[in-house]
Amino acid sequence: MRNCPRLSDIRERISSVRIITATTSMLMSRPFVFSLKHFSLAIVDEASQILEPGLIGLLAAHDHEGGMRTRCSIDRFILVGDHKQLPAVVLQSETESAVSSEALRAIGLDNCRNSLFERLLRTERAAGRTEFTGVLRRHGRMHPDVAEFPCREFYASEHLEPVPLKHQMETSLNYADTGHTDKLDILLRTHRMIFIPSQPCRRPDVSDKVNTSEATIVADLLSRLYSMLGSSFSASRSVGVIVPYRNQIAVIRKEIEKTGIKELEDISIDTVERYQGSQRDVIIYSFTVQNRWQLEFLAANCFMDDARIIDRKLNVAMTRARRQMIMTGNVETLSHNAVFREMISYVESKGGLFRYYE
Repeated sequence: MRNCPRLSDIRERISSVRIITATTSMLMSRPFVFSLKHFSLAIVDEASQILEPGLIGLLAAHDHEGGMRTRCSIDRFILVGDHKQLPAVVLQSETESAVSSEALRAIGLDNCRNSLFERLLRTERAAGRTEFTGVLRRHGRMHPDVAEFPCREFYASEHLEPVPLKHQMETSLNYADTGHTDKLDILLRTHRMIFIPSQPCRRPDVSDKVNTSEATIVADLLSRLYSMLGSSFSASRSVGVIVPYRNQIAVIRKEIEKTGIKELEDISIDTVERYQGSQRDVIIYSFTVQNRWQLEFLAANCFMDDARIIDRKLNVAMTRARRQMIMTGNVETLSHNAVFREMISYVESKGGLFRYYE
């Protein structure tokens, strides 16, 4: 639009192009677009993160054919999303967003915190229809060794397979030999799925949202990975750290400072919610929790699908990694949760469990 100084130029440009890319909110705030152009198809990406009010303006948009007859501005919609990943953030509680109207509940609208994507998918499945739904069965992010657990635990009915891309066909991690020969370095070079139990470190003067044991482990892992990656290390691509609490971010940052490695200060450390949509070659996940009651928060986004528990938070965390997934957590606490217990058992069966403090 920079080369369109006049309103007539903008109108001509919009009416002449075949494809327009925009966010849903931006397009809904500019309804004049529909008076300039009729669309045969709209593809809505990340639709499982868009609540119904975020789409209703586009679904109901209309224009006038031939100046008289009213018609939908968009003929067809394709909604693309993953309801097994984290949904939109809703400030209301599940009780507050619940729908009581029988008429609305009859069409599957039982809670306003759910997306139209999820409601339509549930409706079609309940009716036994498959004509209007489809599954993208190829994934291009994770190496098969990283993908095995989430694909088995969360996507069993989808039967996902790698594309495969070049990094998905690698037989080794290709880390540089730094001269270290301890067991952890060997494990990092040979295993793509690793779990490191942390030690209890509760203190009355420290928040429950902080785990100093895991912060130490994370900083050590980052230092080792930095050495192994050498000149190929990139703060924006190589490694990312995921935590459930922002308090833990500050503690990990302090431990990173102690390593004296300036480049590590620029890596991304963030919550699961903010990491959705991102990816790194290596992801380190610090579960942080030490109390059983904290599991309710950690596993707050779960639902049943084909008699399986789908933990959306864990699914998002584990599917951010391209080449290697490393987790650290309090085994005693995490084992009270069936999905976490299964995950730890899986990693151990693959030889990826490392007892850091032994």
